[in-house]
Amino acid sequence: VMEYIEGKTVEQLLLMARLRSEQLAVGRVLQILDQAAAGLAAVHQASVVHNDIKPANIMIEEQTGRAVIMDFGLGSRGDREARPGSRDLSPRGSAAYVAPEVISAAGSMSSRRGRLADIYTFGVTAYELLTAVLPFSGQTREEVCDKHLNSVPLAPSVHRPELPLLLDQLVLSCMAKSPEDRF
Repeated sequence: VMEYIEGKTVEQLLLMARLRSEQLAVGRVLQILDQAAAGLAAVHQASVVHNDIKPANIMIEEQTGRAVIMDFGLGSRGDREARPGSRDLSPRGSAAYVAPEVISAAGSMSSRRGRLADIYTFGVTAYELLTAVLPFSGQTREEVCDKHLNSVPLAPSVHRPELPLLLDQLVLSCMAKSPEDRF
């Protein structure tokens, strides 16, 4: 059970900005990301892994402007390990945002690795909010997943030159191919 929130998803905000041929204001993006990161930290502190962080799953409350992570349909309790012999062969999450280790790991992951996969998807979300483009695209799910596994994203500032180097480093660190190289 979750609280009812009236507002728009971050995906809707991105779509409206794209329709106006604009980008979201950097200050507003940082505010959204700060609040979403705090929410994600609280979720992880409660031993829950979201498994599908993306703009469609972050709601901006109309009354307060507060960013709230929602849709825990793919979420899992990080303190529970999979039953022996159980294997889920399909990667969890949306192809545009899925972490490399989720693509390459058939079956469940440890709670720590699940949290680090959430950090990757948070980084992809940050990349898209800051640049209005996804770091990887393709014609098929397989093509996009292959890029998550094997391609290095361009720095966000390539798409938006006014972004500071530190922000590039932060986003790209979240999107490191190796989970151990992420925050």
